[in-house]
This record gives sequence, C-alpha cells and structure tokens, in this order.
Amino acid sequence: MIKFEQVTFQYEGGESGVYDLQFTIPEGTCTIFCGRSGHGKSTILRLLMGLIPNFYAGKLKGRITVFGKEPSTFTAEERAALMGVVFQDPRSQFFMSKVQDEILFAAENLGCSKESMVSGLALHAEELHVNDLLEKDVQSLSSGEKQRVAIAAATFLKPTLLILDEPTANLDVQTIQVLLDTLMMLKQSGTTIIISDHRLFSYRDLADRFIVLNEGQVAMDNPCEQFLTLPDQTFIQYGLRFPNIRKNNLAEKDKQVAPNSLLVKDVQYMYKKNKKGFQHFQAQAQSGQVVAITGANGTGKTTLCKVLAGLYRQQKGQILFNNKELSPSQRTKRSYFVMQDPDYQLYAESVGDEMVLGRPITETLRQKSLAALTNFSLTHVKDRHPASLSGGEKQRVTLAAASVADAQIILLDEPTSGLDGANMINVARWVRHMANQNKFVFVITHDQDFIDIVCDDVWVLE
Repeated sequence: MIKFEQVTFQYEGGESGVYDLQFTIPEGTCTIFCGRSGHGKSTILRLLMGLIPNFYAGKLKGRITVFGKEPSTFTAEERAALMGVVFQDPRSQFFMSKVQDEILFAAENLGCSKESMVSGLALHAEELHVNDLLEKDVQSLSSGEKQRVAIAAATFLKPTLLILDEPTANLDVQTIQVLLDTLMMLKQSGTTIIISDHRLFSYRDLADRFIVLNEGQVAMDNPCEQFLTLPDQTFIQYGLRFPNIRKNNLAEKDKQVAPNSLLVKDVQYMYKKNKKGFQHFQAQAQSGQVVAITGANGTGKTTLCKVLAGLYRQQKGQILFNNKELSPSQRTKRSYFVMQDPDYQLYAESVGDEMVLGRPITETLRQKSLAALTNFSLTHVKDRHPASLSGGEKQRVTLAAASVADAQIILLDEPTSGLDGANMINVARWVRHMANQNKFVFVITHDQDFIDIVCDDVWVLE
C-alpha cells in the first residue's frame, strides 16, 4: 500500500532530512516510527501527507506511492477522503471555532448527509469521550483536550490511512487507553496506521512493526515482538525509552539544601466564561523539591501554575513564601514559566540569541548560555532559526533558556511531551540540578517515567 523507493529529501536552509529510505508498509497494519528528536520521523509523515515538496521546500529524490499514487499529487478532496491526520501541534490543524463543527469539517466538505453526520457524531463522541466538549469553543480547551478533538476529527470518517504525530504526548493515562482502543478498532476494520511517538511500549498490542530512524536513515526495522524484547543497551544507543529507564537513571537529590516553603492556602481560580478552573486547592512545597502536578486533561493544572507564577490573580486564598504572602507581581518577578507549546515563547532569530533574549550580554551570561546549549544537545543548531526545528528540539530550546534564567520558581508545562528517552533523562537531570540550587520546581506532566525518575512529590487535580 505504501512504498518508499530510495527516497532522499534535504530541506532548503539546512534542516536535517532523510536519506535513502527503502521500505514497504502493507495495508491494514500499524507501523511505529521512533528515534531521537530531529532524526527524520516528522519528515516521513510530511512526505506521506504530500506536504513535501508542496509546503516544505527542498530537494526530493526517489519515489513515494500511496495506493500507487504520489501523495503530493492528491487533490484536497482525495486527501480528505483517504487520510486522517493528527499533527504534533493540534491547534495548527483546526479550522472551526466549535468542537462539533471541527469534528464534522471534513465530512461536511465531502458532502456527507446531515443525518449520517448527526448520528455518527453522537456515537463517535461517546467512543472517544469528547461528548462533554462538543458545544465548547476549541480555543477554550486545554492542550490535552485539543489533542482529543484532533484525534476525533481525524478518525470520524474511518480513514483508509491514519497518520499520527506524537498522539499520546499531552494525554492522561485514561485517554491514552481510549485512543489505543479506538486505533485497534480502526485497524481491525482495515485502516492502515502510521505513528511517530516516543512512548513505545503503550503500543505493544497495536503495533505490527517498529522502524527506528537515526540521522535520517533506517537504523532498525523489527516486528513488534522482536523489537520490544531488545536489550536495554539497544534502546539507549538510539535514545529510545524502555521500561527500565526509570530504575537506571535516578537523579540525585541534594539533601544539604536549607529549604524555603511555599504554601498554597485554599486558592481558587474559575474562568467566568466556561466555569472551569479549580477551587479549594491547598498544598505545600519546599525549595529543593521537584513537584509533579498531574490529573486528567482539563482539570486546571496549567491554570494553577499560572496562578503560582502570578500571571493570574487568585480569586480566593493566599500564596505564602516562608509564611509571608506574595502578591501576583512579586510571584511573577521570582518565576520562569515554560509553556507547553514552545512556539508561544520563541522570539529570537536564532537558538543562540534565544538564550540571552532581553538581558545584557555579559561573559557570565555567555558562558551559562553555552553550557545550556551543550546540556540540551543544541550546539549544532545554535545558529538556526527556532521555527526550523523539530517539536522536540523547540521544547529543548525553551528549557535551555529557562536554565539560563535566575528565577526562584520554575514552572514547566509538559516539558517532556515531545522528547525521546535520552532527552527526557537530560531534562530530569537539569530539573534536579535546578532544584538543588534551592529553587522551587513545579512540573505539569502525564509522563510517568519522568515522575518516577525525578519528582519528590505529586499534586493531583481532580
């Protein structure tokens, strides 16, 4: 069904591409592409979608066929009828303002009857647990909820080919299971599924095959059973996640730190428009700790961190530092917030400039920036524009910039969502390093590997 014949693509402007790809994907199977961030996974998905060379400029050699036809030659109607697609950043693919309109967008444009759409929507929304979101504005949703809506929209027409880029990145455990159940149902009905992801062992019952990419080339191509039993060292070699990653990479806590305390006392913040947020939240943290903030999608985790950082003023309650109340402006001066979507906070013309943005450049700052680029494996892209990077690389840029800042309260929103195993461990080590400098570190995350490796406490929102 899908055929890559000696395919090479090099992006215009120097971004890494893919080289001499040669493989066939049979119809009705599930194939997982994996490997380090920036090593070619998203490029393969773009080739399959026909975005290369129509949208991403560069030199393409070789031949790709889907149903015997080159993807770049599909009309919009053909592509919509054939493919369901979920991008790594779901907000980039939304066209409509209301959730139910977004889910029905492709069906309506292909001329499906109103009756079939209405009846199909009710069943599909129930299967994917998005019934409670149908009447909501897409932009009012949390990142995890947007991910669920994008998946619902991509699977509504039961496509022949389903392409998913990091579909589990922002989802809680329960929603991941719903996704896996849906994908299994689609596969059993004949849909061919292509996935790029870093959390590999979730797919043990779904995947037929794992293809590992390294520096744009196929390094391994194994059946599922064989791949999942490879030795740990093989996973480490290619920067992949594996079950024992938690035990082998424990980040060490500095027990010599004299801690400060941060008390969140009966705090509330509720949005007037959609009545979402949180109430009666009470917890205490100490500097030197790494605190995970977790819970189902849409329960108020990001909102809580924005209140902690002083970006939002709480409607009730107090936030006390060493028993002294801090105003929102005082909290903002002490805080550095790394947002879930790195595109929202990348402003400079190069990765190197991003490290020093808005601060007088001194020799100390220059050395800290170079160290951050090294620690996050970004020295090879320091002169590149941030917009040209992969999702995982962008994530690392925002984290590197945070490590250069002198904030006392560090807040990270899903910092490992687009990261491979090796870079997830690097982030865990950096987080521990920051906490050991007597800082407060709060991490919104659904990444259980990360929690097990580095977090000292867990706050759960329900």
